[in-house]
Amino acid sequence: MTGMPAKKLLIGLAGAFLAAVSVVVILSCGYALLQLHDAGKEAASEVGGGLLFIATNAAYVSAVMAFLAIALLALPHAIISQRLGHTSKTYYVLSGVVIGLVVIAVAGIWQRRLPAPPFHMGSDQYFFVVSAIAAGAIAALTYWSIARPDQWRH
Repeated sequence: MTGMPAKKLLIGLAGAFLAAVSVVVILSCGYALLQLHDAGKEAASEVGGGLLFIATNAAYVSAVMAFLAIALLALPHAIISQRLGHTSKTYYVLSGVVIGLVVIAVAGIWQRRLPAPPFHMGSDQYFFVVSAIAAGAIAALTYWSIARPDQWRH
């Protein structure tokens, strides 16, 4: 890894992990509040406990997915991109979007391996795609801001 400081790489990836999980938790709670608003006042009585449950589950699931994405996709991508000289902020953000889409596509395919009703794209599925795009982009921007691959020697 000539010119690539391992410490900056690892700290950047750790920051990307925290950013991705945080984005998904915040978006999940926001989506739940929108769903609650649509449900009316009867459903509003259990807001606190419901949001805690949603935040906890979103953190758990997104942490598992983010860890796997970083270990299997982002780390090799960062190393290869550095060697190829692709170090711009825009490149990393767009790469993060692609990695987010790959992760949500693999998760969807993995979920469909079991017998289930026919697939349809509802509001929940659109939310998952938007969350994956946002998490990937913010995680990649966080990585780039911490590791600054554009400042490493080639």
